[in-house]
Amino acid sequence: MYNIGGAQWDFLSHWLYARALLMPDFYTSLYTGHFAAAVQYGNLFYFEIVRAPLTGLMMVPFAAFGSMAIPAYVAFALALLLVAVLCLSRQLRMQPVLLSLLFLTPYVALFLTLLNGTEVISIALLLFTVVLLLRKDWKAGALLALAALAKYPNLIFMPLILLVPKGQRLRALAAFAAVTAPWLAFNAIWFGNPLFSYAVSLGAYSSSGPSASHFAAVAPSLWITLTDLVPAALALLASLLLLWGSGRKRFAAWLRESAASVAGGDMRYGVALSLLALGAFAWAAVSSSGTIDNLPRLGYLLYTGLAILIALAISDSAMRLRQWRRAYAYVIVVLFAASVAVLVTWFPYTGYAFSGSSGAVISQAENAMAVRGIDGCNVISNSWVYLIYDGYKAHFPYYYNSTVERYPIVFFTDTGTNQSQIDFANVTARYNYSGFFLAFPANHTC
Repeated sequence: MYNIGGAQWDFLSHWLYARALLMPDFYTSLYTGHFAAAVQYGNLFYFEIVRAPLTGLMMVPFAAFGSMAIPAYVAFALALLLVAVLCLSRQLRMQPVLLSLLFLTPYVALFLTLLNGTEVISIALLLFTVVLLLRKDWKAGALLALAALAKYPNLIFMPLILLVPKGQRLRALAAFAAVTAPWLAFNAIWFGNPLFSYAVSLGAYSSSGPSASHFAAVAPSLWITLTDLVPAALALLASLLLLWGSGRKRFAAWLRESAASVAGGDMRYGVALSLLALGAFAWAAVSSSGTIDNLPRLGYLLYTGLAILIALAISDSAMRLRQWRRAYAYVIVVLFAASVAVLVTWFPYTGYAFSGSSGAVISQAENAMAVRGIDGCNVISNSWVYLIYDGYKAHFPYYYNSTVERYPIVFFTDTGTNQSQIDFANVTARYNYSGFFLAFPANHTC
């Protein structure tokens, strides 16, 4: 997927965040107090301060891989997820291949990895948190804090700390506070409010309020999010049918025992149900003001708990059969075959190949800039992140409108980001291409 379309806007924002942390000028700007201006335009770096910081920090070491930095990070993120899956599988006493098939999917690879790069880290940290909760370990608080520093909506899972035994609950809360404190301190020093970045980021999902267009995005977002769980649902149905076929009394006994274990506080189901309930609440809260661009990525809030619950049900129902080994094998084969079918049929329709940092339109625009002699100039663009990533002196539209200088404009017609913020009033020359155009204001400067 990366070779076809490259990385997406939000993923690159995290990568530019990491790259800024490696530049001496960034720290000079911090020291001299010119932070607000420097983080946006200084020396080809771009730093979105309100983004949750963990993903950018984790990307820093991968700069050593040069042109392979992003593929190396993607490999690391997916490997971290796999390790989390294996640890959780052992803790849940189930075959690791079962849980792996639910978390290594097209949805996770595309929407949770290449579109932003941070949701995949969030899922891995949440799975590690579940492992520690099942072990009744207070360090679950620290893992949950890291998850919240990777993605602010993960704060919704703070009540999970209550599942830690009472004697260790204060230690878990202290661990959460200790891990979060440095970021709160940074916000307090630079913005006068320790919760500044949280308020700005989470406010993006509540400022606009409910509307018909937001609610219209809910159904397709749910379809994108839950498609990869359809094979698992079919496998669960197959497992239950096998259990039913083995004898109605056995099936009824399984239902009673399962209900009793849940009611009796079975930690496995208790944690999974809590994860799902809190995630569903958070997703529902943002769905009234989210869009089709961000709701599928936030679908991990639903996906994580639901996937664990389905895997538990498949494993437990199959294990109740007298000849469970054969039944379990059938279930896994059904799940595997269906997952492969989803992979090879669903991915071509995502349209991913037509966008991202390796998109044809981006390359064509950069060639056109060279032809017009502005490839080394300061330019204004509504796709400034892609251009900065490729080494161009690109700035976002607010920079253009806040100065007396007038730079050439590289405008992408298929990118909706801040299109209305670019002022074309002084444009005297315009060159149209497929998917973008170049515009030159009067007396423009390089």
